Amino acid sequence: MLKFPGKTAFPTRDELGIARPAWPDPSDAKRAAQWLIEARNPVIYCGTAGRNAEAVGEILRLAEIARLAGE
Repeated sequence: MLKFPGKTAFPTRDELGIARPAWPDPSDAKRAAQWLIEARNPVIYCGTAGRNAEAVGEILRLAEIARLAGE
């Protein structure tokens, strides 16, 4: 390896635009749950999650919990 002339600085995580973790911040999840509970006609958009058979059960469970909490 050849030395690079001058000073080298690597970009920070924020400068690279690295995505946030795949799981929500607990306060964000609580806010989303509250929106589902309070909605008159709640809708859950799943994207491609419906293609995964294991995810379908969890989505159904979320819908049932939101329905029961709103009663």
